[in-house]
Amino acid sequence: MSDHITLSKRAIDQCSLEGLLQFVSWSESARFFDEPAGREHYRLLAFLASRLPAGSRIIDTGGSQSFNSIALTYNPSIHVHVLTKELKTRPPNLHIISNDFGSLADFSLMVLDLDGHDGIEERRVLDAACLAGFCGVVLVHGIRLSQGMHSFWEGKSSPLSFSFSVDDGYAEKEYADKENYVTVAPSPEAWKQHPNYLIMRHYSTYIRGASYDIGCNHGACTLLLEEFPEVTRIVGIDLNAEALAVARDIRGDPSSHRVPIEFIQANIMTLPMQNATADFVMSLHTLEHIYPHDAAVVVAEIFRVLKPGAHFLISIPHDHAFPDPCHVAFYKVPSLTTLMKGAGFQVIECLHDMRWHEKDLLTGVFRKPVAPKIL
Repeated sequence: MSDHITLSKRAIDQCSLEGLLQFVSWSESARFFDEPAGREHYRLLAFLASRLPAGSRIIDTGGSQSFNSIALTYNPSIHVHVLTKELKTRPPNLHIISNDFGSLADFSLMVLDLDGHDGIEERRVLDAACLAGFCGVVLVHGIRLSQGMHSFWEGKSSPLSFSFSVDDGYAEKEYADKENYVTVAPSPEAWKQHPNYLIMRHYSTYIRGASYDIGCNHGACTLLLEEFPEVTRIVGIDLNAEALAVARDIRGDPSSHRVPIEFIQANIMTLPMQNATADFVMSLHTLEHIYPHDAAVVVAEIFRVLKPGAHFLISIPHDHAFPDPCHVAFYKVPSLTTLMKGAGFQVIECLHDMRWHEKDLLTGVFRKPVAPKIL
C-alpha cells in the first residue's frame, strides 16, 4: 500500500492541540503551545497523524523528543512508540519502549522524520528494529529534510510508504517564516567587489533585454543590472516584503532610471510572469534556500518564463561551503547539472568556482533550447 498526502495550510490550522496540553509539563507548555491552537510544527504532525490508517504504529526515532510523539497521538486510532522515560503522564496510545524492540517485532513500523540532522540516532534505532525482526518500515518524509537525510532514507522505504508535499499556501508561509531577513549592505555600490557582481560582469554577454532577478532580497544586484547596456527592463522577485521595501527605497523615483525597474513580491514557485517573457534570468545565492523537494518546481518556473535561446545564470555555495541555518539544500556540479537538465536546460557552463576572493562557489550558465523549426 502507498499513499501521498498533500499538506494543506487550512487543514493544518484546524488541528488544535488543546486536548493534548494536559500531557505537557507546565514548565514546557509554552514551547508546545505558543499559538492559539498549538505551535504549528506540532499541528503539522497532528495533521499527518490524522491522515494515517487506523492501527498504524509509529516509532519516534528522536530519543527524548516527546513533544513530537505527543502531537502524533492526536489520532487516537494509531499507536506511537517513543524512546523516553521522561513522561509522567501520557496519552493512552503513546507507549514507552526503552530500546526494547522485541515487543514490536510483529508490527510494521512507521518511521517519521521531519528533521534536518544527520540521521545517526535514526540509523541506530532502525538497525535495532531490524534486528528485532519487524516486518516493514513506513517512511513519511519530504519536508525540512537535508540532502544528507534524504540520502540516509533512500532505499529504506517498504511497500507501505507515505510521501507528502505542500500546497502553495503552506509552502509560502514556511518560506516567509524562514526568509524573514534583509541581507546586509543594501547599497549597490557596496556589491561591486562582491563575487555576485564580478560573476555578472564575467557573463555579461548573456545579460540583455528583459532581465529577471529571482530571490533578489534588497535588490542591490538587481539594480546593478542597469549598468549592462543591452538590458531594457529589470524585475526583481522576492517573497520578503520588508526586503522589497528597502529595494524600492534605494531605487527611488522609477523615472530617474535608464530602464524600467520593478520589484514584485511573489512566491518563486509560482512566478507571476507570462511564458517566454525573459531574455535573461539570474538567481544569486537563492537555490540553497529552497527545500530539495521544491527545487525542480523553481527551476521549471525559471525555464517557463525564459524565451527560447535565453540564458539562466546561477551562483550558489558549493556543497556546504557557507554554513547558514537558512541553507537547506547543497549542490555540487553533478547534482546542479542534473537538476537543470531535468527542467530542459542545456548546460553552457557549470563549475566549482574558485575564481574570486570568496572561494567555493558553484556557478553555472544554462540555456533554454530553441525549438527546432518544422519544415
